[in-house]
Formats: sequence, C-alpha cells, structure tokens
Amino acid sequence: MFVELAGELLNPKGYFGMIIPSGWVSTPSSKKLRERFAEQFLPTSFVSLPYDVFDGAYIDTIIVTAKRLETGKRWTNLNDTSVELVVFPIRMKVEDQKDFYAFRKVGDCASWLASPDKGFLVLSSREQAALVTKLSTSPATLDSTVEVMRGIETYNPRPARECKKPKRAFNGEMLRYELDLGPEAYEGYPPDIEAGKPIKFFSGPRILLRQLISRKFRLQAVFTEEEFLTNQSVQSLVPRGAFPHIKCALGILNSRLISWFFCQINMVARRDDFPKTIIKQTRELPFPEIDPKNRADKSRHDKLVVLVDKLLGLTPRLRAATSESEKATLQNAVTATDQQIDTLVYDLYGLTEAEIKLVEGAASA
Repeated sequence: MFVELAGELLNPKGYFGMIIPSGWVSTPSSKKLRERFAEQFLPTSFVSLPYDVFDGAYIDTIIVTAKRLETGKRWTNLNDTSVELVVFPIRMKVEDQKDFYAFRKVGDCASWLASPDKGFLVLSSREQAALVTKLSTSPATLDSTVEVMRGIETYNPRPARECKKPKRAFNGEMLRYELDLGPEAYEGYPPDIEAGKPIKFFSGPRILLRQLISRKFRLQAVFTEEEFLTNQSVQSLVPRGAFPHIKCALGILNSRLISWFFCQINMVARRDDFPKTIIKQTRELPFPEIDPKNRADKSRHDKLVVLVDKLLGLTPRLRAATSESEKATLQNAVTATDQQIDTLVYDLYGLTEAEIKLVEGAASA
C-alpha cells in the first residue's frame, strides 16, 4: 500500500525510501507489486536487515530506496540498472553507518525481470545473479524427476485404538540424511484421506523433505522406504521412473548448491520465524540433464548414489556415537563424503571454478 502511494505522491524527479517487510521481493503472491514497482521506479538500493530491528516485533525487514522512472523508460532499455545491495548477517546488531559499507555489493535490477515470477534478487551481486540465471535455465526441474505431495492436514499422532483405519505416524525428527520416527504413534487413514493423499506418498522408496529450512540455510531431506504417514510440514517426493535413481535426486536436493540457489531467490529462507519452502518452489528447483546413455553422466550419477548411501549409513552412527574419538572420526567421514557429493553436483550443473567459489563463499561478490 505504501509503495503504491509513493508512486502517486512522487514528483517526476522524486525519490523515496522506506523500511518494509522483506517477503514482497520474492514471494510468488507479490508478483503484481513487483511488476508495479518496476513500471514506476528505478531502485537505488536494497538493504536486507538483520533480525530484531524493532524491539518486540518479530518481522523481517528490508530498506528500499528508489527514484521515479522517466516517462516511457523501462529497466530493460536503460544503460545503467546497477543497484546497491547491502546484506547484513542475520544475527548482527547494526550500530554504525560504516556497517552498511562492510556488507555492500552491486546488483543489476534489469536481470531480475528474466524469471517468470519477476523475483528481485536483492541478495545477489551481478556475478551471483548470473549464476542464478544459469541454474534457472537448466534443462529440467525437480518436478520432471519426482512427484511431490504434502502430508496430511488433520494430523494428531495417537494410540491406534483411537484411529479409524490406523497407520504408523511420523512423530519424531528429520534432518539431512537422518530420520527418527519417534515414539510409536498412529494416525487415521480412511478412504476419504487416501483419495487425496495416495499411499504411494507414504510407502516405498521416497524422499522426505522438511518444509523448514535449517538455521544453516540448508534444505533438509532424507531417504526412507518404511510405511508411515506424515503431516503437512513434510513433503514426500516419489520417483517418476527408474532413472535417475531417487538417491541421486536426494544428493542433489541436499547439496550446498541447491540450498544456495534456493536462498538466493527466496527471502523467506532468511526469515526468523519458520523459514520454509512450499511445494511450488520444490517442484521448480533446477535439475540437471543426466543422460543414462552418456558414459560420463552415468558415472557421475552412479557415484552420487553410492555416496548418498554412504551418508545415510554414517549419519545415524554419528548421532549414536558416545566417545569423542569415535565422533571425530565419523564427523570427518561425513564432512568428506558431503564435500564429494557437492563436487559431483557442481560438475553435473557445469559450474566453473569461479562459480563454485561464489557458492562456497570464497569469492568477493
């Protein structure tokens, strides 16, 4: 409302600046606002602020400054569409004007209009945005490899005797490559629920993806074959075919690259309260073209499956370890295997050394 009002009040050479909830720059439901903004204004800066800027108000915020576009001008026909970006660490306390320069980078707003949702890449430098665009133009999406379904809406794990047509219910914890079903509990699975949530999403080989993003900005997915029901905070991904293997998809989904990509295009990933992914975003994640007839592709695919199997065995052992020496040994093995998976995934998406450095955070952007 205030962005729209600014467009009505500004004179032809006017500027405005405001602090505003950050979700509008990336959520699909705010696409029309972004389109209106792009028609009226040329942004000069976006500042992604840390948590808790306002005492007692748990709202994630961004500062935007912009000037009115000249009549007939559009971002796509301007010579210079550079925009100053400041991305503060989420736990930082901003205490001085100099802090704004310490986390500065330069983006290009014209490139933001290339995506279907017109998402504003306010976290991405020009180089980072170019990599986002490259990944976005991958030949396939995750949806071409798996079907995705959320769990049951009416979910209340309880004793079997209290349920109509009971089935084992997930009642525990789920992390990257780790699954704990929790205490034995059940949920009803009558025909009306089964009609909307078929049993294939609760049994057989599949990936379970937590809606919540971890505090380390990572997607969290695990493999299972056990039969049990899940709630709406879990997305079930079942294979569409025999190739690529579902564990290959798991390795890609849990990779550093895909979490980086998701966090670049979704401000919700930085949110203090319940940062999460929705099914539409999961389905649209880029997926590499893996040709089973191509020897190099097939080799990378098979190595990835082996490494994912290794991690699925190592992570439960790490959690159960009691001695410090055993924990250290297992942690080293987990870290090394994770890095091998990341390297294979970079290769599958055709990243250059410079692009890998952007993802790993080793390059100044």
